[in-house]
Amino acid sequence: MFSHPVDDRTELRLLQQQHAPELFALVDRHRAHLRAWLPWVDATTEVQDSIDFIVVSIFTFAQQGPMVCGVWHDGQLCGVIGHNDIDPETRVAKLGYWLGADVEGRGVMTKCLRAFLDHAFDLYGLEAVELRVATENLRSQALADRLGFERGDRVPAAERLHDRTVDHLVNVMTRARWLARRSG
Repeated sequence: MFSHPVDDRTELRLLQQQHAPELFALVDRHRAHLRAWLPWVDATTEVQDSIDFIVVSIFTFAQQGPMVCGVWHDGQLCGVIGHNDIDPETRVAKLGYWLGADVEGRGVMTKCLRAFLDHAFDLYGLEAVELRVATENLRSQALADRLGFERGDRVPAAERLHDRTVDHLVNVMTRARWLARRSG
C-alpha cells in the first residue's frame, strides 16, 4: 500500500476498502461543514457509499494513474486528497481535496498539497496541475495563493452545489513554476 510521510504528524495513504468505515464516519461527523463545497456529501449515506468510492478510486488508479489518498494526522483519518482527473495527452491533472473542520487552519492540507505537487511533477511527469475552487471558498483560494498557483479564468456556473450554482476560479501550477518555487 502506498504511504507517504508528509511530516512527523501527517501521512498520505492510498485509500483501501478497510478504511471505508473510518472514512464514512469522518464524512458523517463533518457533513454540514463539507456540504458547503462538496456536491456528493448528501449522497454519502452509509458505509457502502465509502466502499464504492474507494473501489472506484483503486480501479482508476490501477488503470489510469489518478491517485486518491487519505490524509492521516496524529494517527486519525482527517481528509482526502487526490487527482480527480489526469489528461494523458496534455499531461494536466485536476486536484481535489477536503479536510474535516477540526483539522483546518493547522497547515495540514498545505503540506499535503505540496507533497502531491512533488509527486505529480517528479513521478507522474505532469506539465501542470489545476485546482478549481468555488469563488466563495476563500480558504481554498488562500491555499492556492499560498502555494503560488497562478490564478486563471473564472468559469461561470461551473458547479451545482445543492441549492445554488457557483462559479469556479481555475488555479494552475505548471511544472516550471513549481520547480522554480521549490528550488528558490
